[in-house]
Amino acid sequence: MCFTPIVSLTTAIIEFIVVIYLFKKIKDPRLRPLPYFIFFLGVYQLTEFLLCTTGNSIWAKIGFIAYTLLPVLLMHLFYNLSRNKLNKLFYSIPLAYSVIALIHPEFIISTTCESFFISTKNLFFWNNRPLTWVYLLYYGLFPIMGVFKLINQRRKIKNKSGWKLRTAFLLGPGALILAQAILIFLMTKESNYSQNWIITSIGLLLISIIILILGFLHIKTKLFNRILFTILCSSVIITYVLYQIFPGFGLRFASIYCHFALLYTLAAILLVESIQSK
Repeated sequence: MCFTPIVSLTTAIIEFIVVIYLFKKIKDPRLRPLPYFIFFLGVYQLTEFLLCTTGNSIWAKIGFIAYTLLPVLLMHLFYNLSRNKLNKLFYSIPLAYSVIALIHPEFIISTTCESFFISTKNLFFWNNRPLTWVYLLYYGLFPIMGVFKLINQRRKIKNKSGWKLRTAFLLGPGALILAQAILIFLMTKESNYSQNWIITSIGLLLISIIILILGFLHIKTKLFNRILFTILCSSVIITYVLYQIFPGFGLRFASIYCHFALLYTLAAILLVESIQSK
């Protein structure tokens, strides 16, 4: 779980408050997917709290549905910011997975509330490899496709608060890198994995961190776009690699990732302030 159930609940409340703020603050129609993204982050936090306090597996299903919708909402946001229209058919993939999760009576195989996160075994990540890899590709490729569209149209977005925009865009992959670092540390301590795999994972992680730091430097927009895209691609690739190296990675990643959900909330506020301040 997110450290303790009360932390999950507190995080959810903060995010729901920010959602209300965003709905009131946002005037630019391009930003409309943003509050929905933060809302579903909050829903996931709430389901972790309810799962670990009630033991009812229905909350694990709802939590899965909540974080399944996040990539397409990010993609939709980036398409909007690049002034491209997103085909609504892209929503069919997460909706199909959500329907399966909701109606399949044995979708949740088991859940365990551990010291720092929840381990959840479900139909996709345990019993069906093809559905698992389609899901993983969806989760990584949709945000990348959105960012790719955005950086190619970046010249159309002008604002006076450049540091806010840069910080907002870098907080996302930054949260992903932090989650990976913590999982590597926790999982290598509890099991005897190959030293070569561990060194490789840590090396890739350090490279991502270095690139992330470079992104905060005062550099031209074109170079920043390249750094941003490199960070996002490398962090997603590392996630796929870690999924293969550590058997328990897929079971715990969503939960450990939620530790840094407030970074996305901060990024949302900065993004709105930046784009609407022009």
